[in-house]
Amino acid sequence: MNFTQLFLIFCCLFVFQRVGAEDSNPDIIHLEKGVSFNKTALFPLIIEEDRATLRRKQTQLAMQSLWFKPDKGKENGIWKNVAADRPVRASSHSRHGLPEHVTDGNTHTYTLTKYGEDEWIAISLDKTYHIGWLSLFYVKHFLKYVRGFTVFVHNPQTGWHLCGLTRNLHFSSKAKYVIVDCPPHTFGDHVIVVQKGKRILGFREIHVQAWV
Repeated sequence: MNFTQLFLIFCCLFVFQRVGAEDSNPDIIHLEKGVSFNKTALFPLIIEEDRATLRRKQTQLAMQSLWFKPDKGKENGIWKNVAADRPVRASSHSRHGLPEHVTDGNTHTYTLTKYGEDEWIAISLDKTYHIGWLSLFYVKHFLKYVRGFTVFVHNPQTGWHLCGLTRNLHFSSKAKYVIVDCPPHTFGDHVIVVQKGKRILGFREIHVQAWV
């Protein structure tokens, strides 16, 4: 056995060992082939922004519909819920709150995680879309556990990005959903909603509105 063969064997063992370590790492979540996220790296991005920053962001988002420019060739497109009937995964789920309920189009069912640390719900879209906002239809019976959540969008070229966040929510008795706006020109093929801290995360429906 020559040096070249020994070097190739060493390289193969190193790669297999690295892959095995990633697969056994509980912080790395594989959504599907080629798409995963590391909780210890991604979730610390959920930070409390100062009031001035939040006011500036809200003003920008309020103007989004005025200066939004659709993709070339899609000037006559429409906003559409591209999450309908798409696959869903969650960090955990209760007996009746199955993950797929947030995309089944039925507002009488719901997805509900267990009471845990950094619970999340992830939706896989069928391709990369120009995402405008998310409409999250909540479960009123569990509002006492909700203190805000954060939305991340995965771009195949640039990875995960912070779409939007909510903090210290005050729900109206008449309201049925919360809207989280993404920054203009947000493109992605996966969406994650995270409940930071030790709480329950649950929704009846999650609509991902994209320009198609």
